[in-house]
Amino acid sequence: KKGALGGLATDHINNASELVVDHSQRSRFAGWNLIVATESSRNSNFQSAFHYYKSGIAFLGSEWTGDTHELCYSLYKGAAFAGLAVGEAESVPKYANAIIQNVPFERSLEAQCLYIRSQDCIGSKNQETVDTALAVLGKVGVHIPFAPHSYLGHLIEGVSSLAPSIVLQSMDKTNKIASKYTLDELVAHQAVKVDKSKVGILSILDSVILAGYRLGSPYLALIVCETVNYSLQQKCVCGHSALSFCYFGYMHIWLRNDHKAGLRWAKLALKILERAKQRNPFIRTRIMVNFLVLIWHQTLRVSAQEMFKAYELGMKSGDVSGASLAIYLHLQYLFMEGENLSSLREKNDHYIKQVVKFDKETAKTLILDRISLDFLIGVPCESFSIFDGMIYNEASLLADALSNKNRILVSSIYFRRHFEAFWGGQYVQALKWSKIASDYAGKVSGPRMVNMFLYVTMGIVFFQLYREGEGNIYYDRGKVMLNTLEKGLQDCSNDLFNNKLLLLQAEHYAANCEVKKAKAAYEASIQTAKKFRRVNDEALAYELQGKYLSSIVDSQASESYNKSYRCYMKWGALAKAKMIKETHHVNVKAESNPMKQRRDW
Repeated sequence: KKGALGGLATDHINNASELVVDHSQRSRFAGWNLIVATESSRNSNFQSAFHYYKSGIAFLGSEWTGDTHELCYSLYKGAAFAGLAVGEAESVPKYANAIIQNVPFERSLEAQCLYIRSQDCIGSKNQETVDTALAVLGKVGVHIPFAPHSYLGHLIEGVSSLAPSIVLQSMDKTNKIASKYTLDELVAHQAVKVDKSKVGILSILDSVILAGYRLGSPYLALIVCETVNYSLQQKCVCGHSALSFCYFGYMHIWLRNDHKAGLRWAKLALKILERAKQRNPFIRTRIMVNFLVLIWHQTLRVSAQEMFKAYELGMKSGDVSGASLAIYLHLQYLFMEGENLSSLREKNDHYIKQVVKFDKETAKTLILDRISLDFLIGVPCESFSIFDGMIYNEASLLADALSNKNRILVSSIYFRRHFEAFWGGQYVQALKWSKIASDYAGKVSGPRMVNMFLYVTMGIVFFQLYREGEGNIYYDRGKVMLNTLEKGLQDCSNDLFNNKLLLLQAEHYAANCEVKKAKAAYEASIQTAKKFRRVNDEALAYELQGKYLSSIVDSQASESYNKSYRCYMKWGALAKAKMIKETHHVNVKAESNPMKQRRDW
């Protein structure tokens, strides 16, 4: 009963389902629904698939009899997956639990994973997500060393008894196991057919890693090491273990500043995904490989393109949670690249309405970006209505993040406030917000891109406050930020921070009263920003150049402010441009609204 005729015949039967009373006939028609649902799922029509899976279940009821047991299993598993794909995460536990209650534990692992994924998508189940996963893993003998029974209670206060030496010891153990194999030999462990129970365990560990990253867990590194160890020792290298390999590479970057080892593990993850792509695209792993490792070694434009590809593939394959994360990062990268803010605001408005249906946690981060866009443009943020009154402003969003122990979201809220204060020239307030953000972020999440931006903005703030006479301590702190940024970029080929590093060096020279070096560094920063077409960075460099030239009574200061104003206008930061014009008495001719920059990504 495949194809359009099969679907039509099944629809007719479903419409008269109450008239079918014979058990064998009801089983037969449930099978019809399974066939049509499976075909719909293969064609990425998950809404249709969800409908037919549910219709098939309706024919069978809740009884799993001997002759319908396998049919029930297939229908309930399909309904759980399709429910996630269409943004009905709240319905998934019902279908997953039915499987868990009616099949042996080893066979329930896939359903356990779907249940865990649904809790993660709902957004208010962070603690349950990880606790459930750890409980399931404990039943199959996979235990995370040193982790307390329920470690989440430690997180929101930033308390952790985990010593750095424990993490490094775990990394050394994992590296020792991996050192027995070459890259090709590790990939060769990827069998065509792998024990399903082992794959189930790895898929649950995969989910724990993502949830642990969101929570900022101090035990995340141990979970990653244990996952890599299990995958290698069980000779079960597969798509579900690729995320752990990627994150293990990331640990080398952030804990040991070893980009070479980080790239080695990222390449291994990509090779695994290449062999697994026909069976499962593993969207979230592809995203994290680019977000955590490759972004330091490729241009931001390439990263933006990869994120959009991941978004399209995620929507097509039914991993809408992964797709939501990909589009969020895509838009963030466009912002960093200097995309016109009005154009970005339109894109944000389009995608946030889609994302909130599938992944409320990612929607919360998108709303933060929207607040920042509206601040720079100079319009009120009216996008909180997507949460149907549950979250109605940034304060309620913060309360929600604190309640759910979402450290990454809490720190992101304060980081956003820091950047807003920075753009507004409120340096003391910017210091306050950055301190709170850093306390929540801690050191467990590694060198996220936002941390690198923070080194730049905080370095500028410290040097500015020193030049305003606030004390030598700010000069010393500015030097720390500059040295940290230089060290972090030593082995990177990413061009995103080239002009920003030059700008921070210019601020350092200005603080040292090295006029010639300061002027040269400001100009180099401006020219580098122009080279990479980052009008946002160009605007800031002109602004700080103008501020410095004004402090040494250089007549070119007004020209710098004038160019800064024009760049901010071109970027679409109308509120910031207005502030530059009014604060520094910029005399500009009346200009029409700047054309929007659009890029074909």
